[in-house]
Amino acid sequence: MAHNLRFSPGVLARLGEELVPHPDLGILELARNSYDADAGLCTISLTNVAVPGGTLIVDDDGDGMTGDQIVENFLIVGKSWKPEAIREEGARARVGEKGLGRLASLRLGRVVHLTTRPRSEPGREYRLTIDWRRYDGVTSVDMVDLEIKVGTTSRGHGTTVVVDALRTKFNKEDMQRLSRNLILLTGAFPDSPTGFTARVDAPEFETIADTVASGHQFFKEYEYKLVAELDENGQASAELFNWRGESIVKEGHEEVALKRYGRGKRDYPALFLAPTAKFELWMYLLDKESFTRRNSQFEVAQLRPWLREIGGVHLYHRGVRVTPYGDPGHDWLDLNLRRAASPEVRPSTNNSVGRIAVEDHPYPLQPKTDRMGFQEDSNFLQLREFAKRASDWAAHQRLKIREKQRSERSPKARVRKSQLEGEFQKILESLVPEDRRPLILRKWKEVTESSAALTKALEDDRLLYRTLGTLGTSTAVFAHEALAPSGHLQALLGSVGTRARQLISLEQFAEKIEPPLTDAVEIAQKMQSYTDLPLALLKKSKREVKIVDLNQACRGLVRMFQQQLGSRGIDVGLLLWEESLPLRTALADIESLLANFVINSAHAMVRPDAPAERRLEIATELIGKNIELVVADSGPGIVNIKIDDIWLPGETTRPNGTGMGLTIVRDIVSDLGGHISVTPHGRLGGAEFRVLVPAYVPDSEEPGAGR
Repeated sequence: MAHNLRFSPGVLARLGEELVPHPDLGILELARNSYDADAGLCTISLTNVAVPGGTLIVDDDGDGMTGDQIVENFLIVGKSWKPEAIREEGARARVGEKGLGRLASLRLGRVVHLTTRPRSEPGREYRLTIDWRRYDGVTSVDMVDLEIKVGTTSRGHGTTVVVDALRTKFNKEDMQRLSRNLILLTGAFPDSPTGFTARVDAPEFETIADTVASGHQFFKEYEYKLVAELDENGQASAELFNWRGESIVKEGHEEVALKRYGRGKRDYPALFLAPTAKFELWMYLLDKESFTRRNSQFEVAQLRPWLREIGGVHLYHRGVRVTPYGDPGHDWLDLNLRRAASPEVRPSTNNSVGRIAVEDHPYPLQPKTDRMGFQEDSNFLQLREFAKRASDWAAHQRLKIREKQRSERSPKARVRKSQLEGEFQKILESLVPEDRRPLILRKWKEVTESSAALTKALEDDRLLYRTLGTLGTSTAVFAHEALAPSGHLQALLGSVGTRARQLISLEQFAEKIEPPLTDAVEIAQKMQSYTDLPLALLKKSKREVKIVDLNQACRGLVRMFQQQLGSRGIDVGLLLWEESLPLRTALADIESLLANFVINSAHAMVRPDAPAERRLEIATELIGKNIELVVADSGPGIVNIKIDDIWLPGETTRPNGTGMGLTIVRDIVSDLGGHISVTPHGRLGGAEFRVLVPAYVPDSEEPGAGR
């Protein structure tokens, strides 16, 4: 006796509800079906959806379905007629492939009413009702009969899907996400060629639609625009445009595909084995100067709401946007992470809008079963790598432009200064009587001398920090080179100990070999800790401005210095405020401040004139709207130098010291809008530094609330 493969109604739940993590995604899937049906308009209505049990109606003017198509395609789970269906020339490509999306969408409610009017049969409509509750009492889904009814209609071709008794409610967040996704589906960019519009009857949709639609004019407000392409042979090319629309530079595969950032060898792939693609990225400088220079009719504040809605890089497959790429929080190209490498010239999801358009040739992308993106196979990963490297190429070109401008700035300024002095002298001679010129010239001299003094101060700061930058770079390089030898040395010492135990008696080993070998191992461990420390301090990610918890930074820095402090017999006490203490700054700044305090204290406490007890305390406290940081030690205190002089670069009492540490501390505290004071002999006997800075308050307008 022959039998057929059957499946339980439970599979409907597995393939239905569990494929849709959010109800709005099910509606988005029905809108995609309308797109595939060559519809020009898809209208979505939601009633009584604030609580479960509401109604969803999706109506379009697409091709509709015949009775045979309902039976042979629509009602067969997992089958899609879309890829092989013959389309008229010029018709849009279909985006559905697995035939599971509609099931997940139809399972949003307990009853579905389908009414469809085929383009090929004017005046006729087909009606089908699916009551999912009828499947609850059967062992196999094929035990439930479905009837397709035929009737006449005066309406034009298209399909209407009514989903009654919705299983879940739609909150404001769901509606906002649905509205955004429907608008971005095909129409976020001004040149979208699909001729498809999806609308939802909801206030959230109108608000977001107005924001996105008005934003079409902002596409001309970019500072730079990247256009990169990947051809069918896997070869990449890219072109960078300035705000005037002029091409700045255009290069081919070897330069665009070059790996410039991150670990590993700087190389480039022979080919990108991915589908053909076009990557466009509009990059903005969100500052007043940029808009003024370009004579823009807009202000920065007008762009920000638009960028919040569509900022990031979106992926369009066959003309339709694919979620979640470009969704809030889904930075699939790591733009924000990579921006930490060079914040001034890199785009982020907050200041750029991008689009990658792909088809399926020659290496197609495979949609996931839940339609949330593509399977991350080799084709997809190669496409993503192409986009990342194109973005890196653009950042590299912008960096070259910036450095060229910077190098030309001083010579141009000197020439301009000479020109202005000549012009001033001519104006003075033509307009001012001769007897009054000396007074004006004297005041002018005072102004120029004051300006020169300021310039000299800034130049001194530049030289100071250039020296520190060189020192940090050199330290990082040598520390990185020393990591492997120090680790290898520890391994060799361990091997020596093992072999010595085999060649001599345990008594001889313990007496003659073990003591110096133990000392050598400790020295090797110290070497490694000294190489680990600068590498940890100099990480790029720490230079990104964000909200930093001072308490957490204190704990982290003490952990980094634990080996160095412990080897000197220094006891560390952390007396931290019980709640977090937020500052808006770079973690690198806070670590630099703390590290300079710790290093100064450590050196002080090992001086010959220091007390035997070595104690370092770091305390934090919230005082009103300010954060207090106190660093005290048990060293000899501040001696042999004036208190006011300790902040000066180059002033130090330590042999071979740089005298730069407290200068850096002073500048960091100043940048934070704070104040620093010092007691030569504090509560522990040694120096006691007290820093007071404003705590970060979101949206605060108070001076000093953030950097």
